[in-house]
Amino acid sequence: MSFSTKVSILSFALCCGVVSQHVKWICRDYEWLNVLQLFWFFIVQTCVPFFFMISGYLFFRTYQSCKWREKLQSRVKSLLVPYLLWNVFYAVVMLSLQKK
Repeated sequence: MSFSTKVSILSFALCCGVVSQHVKWICRDYEWLNVLQLFWFFIVQTCVPFFFMISGYLFFRTYQSCKWREKLQSRVKSLLVPYLLWNVFYAVVMLSLQKK
């Protein structure tokens, strides 16, 4: 299995963990399910820090100190620009949906 495949599988599992963090359920009939949920939330709280560590590793995996400017420009284009565009789009949509 290639490195890229392993990272993709890990990223998928971490994405599922992040999504499950946002799901809350309360089971009135079975207390053990509530205990299981608490345990699960304890485990999936590590998903976001894992994403942070993976992104840091991948950033410095091919890093060369003489090409830091190109590396930074590449990340600005691939991460910062889409992030800003999405947030501007979301802000425009939310502002247009507000009642006046």
